[in-house]
Amino acid sequence: MVISRELVRFPGTLAGSAATVLLAPAVVNEPLFLSAALAICIGFCLYIARLDRTPRAYAFQLVGHTASLIGVPYVMNPGAISTVASISEQVRGS
Repeated sequence: MVISRELVRFPGTLAGSAATVLLAPAVVNEPLFLSAALAICIGFCLYIARLDRTPRAYAFQLVGHTASLIGVPYVMNPGAISTVASISEQVRGS
């Protein structure tokens, strides 16, 4: 079970970072819409993680948590999200 979680850790973190970086430019001038888009993305990923009770659900859980850790602090400054996302991938990857 530990090995299967390790196999989905990097793709889950990468997908969460990518989702946040893709959402930010779409609503760069509207912090309220960025917050709503992040909430929908996080809620959907965590909902899927709760439905699927296999170790594969850990990837969806990481997508939601990574999106929240990267996206929520930068709602008011979305221009810095890509820099933070690349640093987050480097830290979690090691």
